[in-house]
Amino acid sequence: MIRFWPFCAVMLVLAGTLAQAQRKERSRTDNPDASLTWTLEGRVLDESGQPVDQAQVFCAAEVSISDPSIGGNSCITDKNGTFRVTVSTSVPGTAELSCRIHVHHDWFLPTTSGPHAGAPGTTLRDIEIRLKPGANISGRVTDEDGKPIKNVNVALSWPRPQDSREDDKGVTEKEPGDSRPPVKGPPKPERPAEPDVETRSVGTDENGYYRIGGLEVTSVKLTLGGGAWQAQTREVTLEAGRHLTGQDAKLARLTAVTGTVAQANWPLSRNVKALFYDGDTVVKECGFAVYRDRSFVVMNPPMGTYDLWLVFAEHCSAQRVRVTIEENKHAHVGEITLQSRASVDMQD
Repeated sequence: MIRFWPFCAVMLVLAGTLAQAQRKERSRTDNPDASLTWTLEGRVLDESGQPVDQAQVFCAAEVSISDPSIGGNSCITDKNGTFRVTVSTSVPGTAELSCRIHVHHDWFLPTTSGPHAGAPGTTLRDIEIRLKPGANISGRVTDEDGKPIKNVNVALSWPRPQDSREDDKGVTEKEPGDSRPPVKGPPKPERPAEPDVETRSVGTDENGYYRIGGLEVTSVKLTLGGGAWQAQTREVTLEAGRHLTGQDAKLARLTAVTGTVAQANWPLSRNVKALFYDGDTVVKECGFAVYRDRSFVVMNPPMGTYDLWLVFAEHCSAQRVRVTIEENKHAHVGEITLQSRASVDMQD
């Protein structure tokens, strides 16, 4: 009996070792191993060395082994310009993690730093990223009475740089040593034509102000208005690193119906239409825009007095609203309550 004690002792030690290994494996699975994560810390500054807050910092991961589970991270710099981002992998044994840091800010040019490389489980500190200022433009939009207009579209546009790539019109096929003229193969399918202009746009705030920044171009076309307001367009010259102010506009009203959609606990669909009724007959169907603050504008409505019914993908106005529309004026209908279209006897 005594001779079995050494055997039992060895088995107990092996069982304990196995249990400990299983606990470590469960811990690694349930809680991501810190050794599989690499941290990068630093600051974002402007050219003069001042901290840049509210900059978007994104870490785009690159790896030295094939690992589709590699992931980056992002953050927003604080008032000191400080950031802290991580790169992680779920594959043990990764020898090195590498990444590039992309920084975006409304008033500066987009900047990329790196590549930065390091071993998993370590922290790379004191990374300094300096941003170059871009051209900025700002102004205010009001109506003809000087009252601010919110949600007005302000857009900049400029020519897209010429693509240096030549169109692929086909393939020439020749046998080696063949002196005959080359035979032109069938052309490859043409790619859809890209727009010949680039644009940046914003909406005015509640006080009619707007600002667009971080631009590399110098000659742009500025368009203010549209929809319910008569648009104004002008050519503007910008200067890198400078802020062009005072690009204001007073806009004239166009014929439109305005109002507000009552707050709801579901997102408003973009598939919308406004129906204008004269009795039970639809006189005109118009599109309309709904903004984040749930105000809406119906463009190009018919002149006269009608019943308005707003229709969304799954909802509609709870009842028709009487509205009188006059040329070059905004007919405001107040707040409109919506309900499910399934509960309404649709009249198309």
